[in-house]
Amino acid sequence: MDTETQSSYELLSELCEKGIIGWPIDFELSPLSESEADEDLSSWGLNSNWKTETDIFIKFGRDGTGSSFLLWQYANEFPPAVVFLGSEGELFNVAQTLTFFLRYLASGCDFGYGEWFEPEQETDPDAIDRSLLTSKINSIHPAIKEHANVLNQNSLIVIPSFEAWVNTKVS
Repeated sequence: MDTETQSSYELLSELCEKGIIGWPIDFELSPLSESEADEDLSSWGLNSNWKTETDIFIKFGRDGTGSSFLLWQYANEFPPAVVFLGSEGELFNVAQTLTFFLRYLASGCDFGYGEWFEPEQETDPDAIDRSLLTSKINSIHPAIKEHANVLNQNSLIVIPSFEAWVNTKVS
């Protein structure tokens, strides 16, 4: 794994461990696991030769429904993209890198239903302090200037569509 992705995973892990990332963000950190990602993808009925040297997946998180957040190493010269393998058949590109995943969270957005959105003001006393989340991430990574969803959609110009990739691999 490249150093940028590794350091972003370490930051994500620290933020989750300290409760800075938590409810209402629908994300739970998982240990990095290529074998769990392979199991998740294989259960989709992908043909037997779906795995290549450049198509490597690593599971790093899940949501409350059991859907998986994966790192997708689609080309050796780029850091892996973040993709979503939904428990109900959803397939989405989430962020161009794990660093951008963090920066999108820092912008106040949540990911759900295939896009980044600005959640309603949370009144639950158990909800995380979003300003603390933003300050922790922005102290390391610069704040984004555009809406997370716009940046993510623009990244599809250079990053392959995860949904299209899966559709070419289904038996």
